[in-house]
Amino acid sequence: MTPSHRRAAFAALTFLTLLYAGMFHWVLYEYIRGVRVPLWAWSTVAGGLWYAGSMAAILGAHEAGHAVTCWRHGIPFTGPYFLPGIFPLIGTSGAFIRVHSPYPTRTALIRVGIAGPVAGMVVIVPCVVVGLWWSSIVDMQASSNVVRFGRPWLMTAFSSWILGPGPVSLHPLAIAGWVGCLFTMLNLIPFRQFDGGHIVRAAFGPKVALVCSWVSMLGAFVLAVRSVTWAAIAIIMALDWHRIDEPLDTAPPRFRWGYVLAAAALFGMCWNQIDLRWNRT
Repeated sequence: MTPSHRRAAFAALTFLTLLYAGMFHWVLYEYIRGVRVPLWAWSTVAGGLWYAGSMAAILGAHEAGHAVTCWRHGIPFTGPYFLPGIFPLIGTSGAFIRVHSPYPTRTALIRVGIAGPVAGMVVIVPCVVVGLWWSSIVDMQASSNVVRFGRPWLMTAFSSWILGPGPVSLHPLAIAGWVGCLFTMLNLIPFRQFDGGHIVRAAFGPKVALVCSWVSMLGAFVLAVRSVTWAAIAIIMALDWHRIDEPLDTAPPRFRWGYVLAAAALFGMCWNQIDLRWNRT
C-alpha cells in the first residue's frame, strides 16, 4: 500500500468514526428535545453528518493552514494523516502532516506553527455560531455524579449573546465547534512538537522552548488530578518526547511578539477542560 493509499484509508476510517460519534450526538440532542430516535436509522445517519462533516472540515482546514505555509516557504511535506478516534464521543484523535526537511528559518517555523490554529478557527467560529443558533436552553436536574464539560470563552460569549443564561442542549454542529476549540487549545500548548511548541521555539529559541515543555508537562500532570482532558494530554506528552531538528537559520523572526500574542489569544479563547466532580447531595 502506497503512502497516499494509507492516507486515504485512514481518512475514510476517521470519517466513519466521526459519523458514529455524530450519530450518538444526534440521538442525545433529539432525546433532550423530547424526541426518541433509534441509533441505527438513516435519519440518525443524516443527523450525524452535521458533526462528522464539520469536524472533517475543521481538521482539514487546520492541516491545510500548515500545508499552504510549508509550500510558501519551500518546505517538503506529506498530505494529511487523519487519525480515527480513541474516544467514541469525539470520533478522532486529530490529524497531522509530516515535514521532510528542517525548517529553513525561525520565521518559517513560527508561521507554520500559527497557520494551522488560525485556519482551523476560520471554520470553528461559524460552526459555533450556527450550532448555537440551532441549540436550545433546557431544564436539567442536578445529578450526584457529574461530569462537567468546560465551556471555552468563545462558546460562552456566543451562547450568552444567542441563547442567554442557562444549561444548553448543544446541536451536533455546536459540539463540533466545541471539540474544535478543544483541539486548538491542545495544539497551542507550548510543548515540543505541538504547534505551541513550534511557536515558542521559533520566537525565543531552544532553551526557552525546553523549559516551557517541562513546565507544560508538569502542569498537565497537576491538572490531571481532576481533569480527564489533562490526564490524556499528560500521557500524550510523556510519549511524545523525542529529538527535534532546529531551523537552519537561527535569526529570530520579525514580529515574533505578534505571533506569540496571537497564539496566546487563541489559547485563551479555546481554554477548555472536563472536570470530574463527585458530589454527595
